[in-house]
Amino acid sequence: MEIRGINMKKDNLKRLGMLSLVVMMISSFFSGLVLNVEATSVPKSFTAKSEKTLDGYIANYHFGKKINSKGGYVYCNDLHKGTPHGEKMTLVGEAPAGVAYILENGYPSKNITGNSDYDYYITQSAVWWYLDDTTGSSNLSNSFKTNGSDPKGLRKYIKKLVSEAKKVKDYSTPSLTVNSKSSTMKLSSDKKYYESNDISVTGKNLTGKYTVTLDGAPQGTQIVSSSASSEASSFANNESFKIRIPVEKAQSLKTSITVNVKSKATTYKAYEYKSSDTSVQNVYGKALYPTNTTLSGKTTLSLSTSKVSITKIDSKTKAGLAGAEFTLYDNSGKKITSWTSTTKAHVIQNLPNGTYTLKETKAPAGYKISKEETKFTISDTNRDITLKIENTALTKLVNIVKIDKSTGQPLAGAHLVVKNEQGEVIADFVSTEQPYTIKDLKDGKYSVYEVEAPSGYKKNEATYYFTISDGNTVASVTVENEKEGEVVEVPNTGSNDSVIPGVIGSIALLSGVGFAYKHGKKQK
Repeated sequence: MEIRGINMKKDNLKRLGMLSLVVMMISSFFSGLVLNVEATSVPKSFTAKSEKTLDGYIANYHFGKKINSKGGYVYCNDLHKGTPHGEKMTLVGEAPAGVAYILENGYPSKNITGNSDYDYYITQSAVWWYLDDTTGSSNLSNSFKTNGSDPKGLRKYIKKLVSEAKKVKDYSTPSLTVNSKSSTMKLSSDKKYYESNDISVTGKNLTGKYTVTLDGAPQGTQIVSSSASSEASSFANNESFKIRIPVEKAQSLKTSITVNVKSKATTYKAYEYKSSDTSVQNVYGKALYPTNTTLSGKTTLSLSTSKVSITKIDSKTKAGLAGAEFTLYDNSGKKITSWTSTTKAHVIQNLPNGTYTLKETKAPAGYKISKEETKFTISDTNRDITLKIENTALTKLVNIVKIDKSTGQPLAGAHLVVKNEQGEVIADFVSTEQPYTIKDLKDGKYSVYEVEAPSGYKKNEATYYFTISDGNTVASVTVENEKEGEVVEVPNTGSNDSVIPGVIGSIALLSGVGFAYKHGKKQK
């Protein structure tokens, strides 16, 4: 049960009402202003005295109507002790929460019968009865509680107060809860905003207005009253509000919006006082005193706008590809975002309605760039889009040809081996008259060598090398063989050192021939 209300004289109530009015007026001018109002101090002591004696309205029970020097009424807790009158009463501590409930709902906080004396009598009797039932005291007789005379008809009011008070086990702990039916903001009917559902605040002991602030909201986000659709930052406890984002601002929302709510809460407590004279009853004085706290709560909102999932894949294997660079443009050509693909889908959220163009600016390593632009449209009925952009792998291969060195004709029967940079054999084959092709090569440096020559040919002892890269996707290697026993002409190396002796030898030969010819002619 919530414990609220302040037991004070009518003039104090009037002053409190005027203060509340002033606070409300100030709040209307300074939206979102939080006023830190200190709690009323609990007096350490006061003097109690009787105002008048109330005649026995029930079963001939008479007792005094008591007041204190601080203002307000006080109530005794032990009927078997003397009534305080002029004694100084000092603070003991908090009264039971059930007593506080009786004081909150009794006189003078509440008008029970319209007669102040009757209402005080009801309240005091309820305090004693409650203590009888909860602490084992015996303030009131059984006849008072059941069938004793009740000419004013007050017993029923007492019983009701006691019954409700016994349900209150402890002072109500202040609480605040932010309520929203959904965390998803949806497009408004006029398509101008993304709006939340109505958000309300409930709790215990909340007082005054609560304030609302936002974290993570795009510029231009509004906090509006659910009823008036007018912007505000503070609301009464019975008011609800909405969060709305202009459509053109929604794309700048990175993840979600956190809605923060703060409110003051007040717990009213009753306090017990005692006299130095142990023969005098303890009393509960000035009924209720407030204790103020600040409570906070929050909720998180996300947009139900759009979700575009983009995956870069191999055209054959359909596996995800990393390393492709993309740029997204809106319908006006304005750049929206850029990213580099991974093997997983890249997700773009919160795009407003419109047509978009996706361009690939760089292909993954080993793949041809996709020159086609991809267009997609987000509308009220098309908000979840999945795109898979394919890339075709670059054809990276080598053609190995075995030929006769002299004729240039293809040779079959040569045993060849191809290795990669790591020395791993990637091909081991016997040549035919057709080129031997190795496809789907990875970037790197490779070697080719002959293990066994074709029949009738000398083994080629040389090692041939080739490199594969995105800039050199097709390589060719020609391995030559010489026939066994083949006379090989001395190649003309182009050196002057080889030309001069030949010329000299030719001249000498010709001279010898000439000499022999002349000599023979003379002898004839």
